[in-house]
Amino acid sequence: MKKSNTTLFAFLHKQINFKTFALLLFCLFFGSEYIKAQEISWDGGGADDNWNTPANWSTDALPTVSSVVRIIGAGSDVIIPLGYQALAHFVGVANSATLTIDTGAELMVANSIGDGISLSFGAIIINNGVINVNDIAVNGMFIGRQSTFINSGHLNVGINMGASGIKMGGLSTIHNLAGGQINILGAGTGADGIGRFGPGSKTINNAGTICIEDANVDGDNIDPGIAYNETGDGELNTSGCAATGLVVEASIPTLSQWGLIVLALLLMTFGVLSLLPENRKEWEVVG
Repeated sequence: MKKSNTTLFAFLHKQINFKTFALLLFCLFFGSEYIKAQEISWDGGGADDNWNTPANWSTDALPTVSSVVRIIGAGSDVIIPLGYQALAHFVGVANSATLTIDTGAELMVANSIGDGISLSFGAIIINNGVINVNDIAVNGMFIGRQSTFINSGHLNVGINMGASGIKMGGLSTIHNLAGGQINILGAGTGADGIGRFGPGSKTINNAGTICIEDANVDGDNIDPGIAYNETGDGELNTSGCAATGLVVEASIPTLSQWGLIVLALLLMTFGVLSLLPENRKEWEVVG
């Protein structure tokens, strides 16, 4: 007997509720990011502290654009040296570890479905070079409890899909030194350019330039709960922001972007279907 011409999506629409279908789509398009991402941890097994020494990593191979990088523990003092471009899917620095980007070096992080860069529990990132963070689903950089970001170079945070350009947790600090440039080109819907999370003080000491593109930020440029201090020639700009200090642009796949586009189109399609009289009652119940 000839089967119905019902499409796969129509079949799923009849068999499962909207939330379940959305979750399946999320796993399909975003889960692939985690499937392909490789966990790699700093073990310091090499003869130096350089990021570009393979023996310093748990896999004895350098991180790539697909790597979930973790640098954890006191004594883990990692250096991205002059002239080197480090790539990662995500970088987490925790438990009093330190990551330093030398002058003339670059860290590029892209396409994470969580935060792009995360500092927690006393971690420190010292940037004298360039950090580029793009196409991130949550926060471009999360500076967690008792952690510090020290910048005399350039931090460029692209327009994120989810939350803040930078999110600050309790007892966290940003020191933007003279000559330092922080560029936040946008944030997620309703999010702040630099936002805050949880209790405890958050402090920004700015002797350089912070540029937050107001036109692309729905929330506050800097959350009013963050103590913002300007010293010397420090300034805060809210327009004309652009990425600065670029070293070398890497070619990084953008599967997560396509996932977002397809997911949005499908959700819009099913949203329209749910408005039809024959479906409205069912969707009001399960939605």
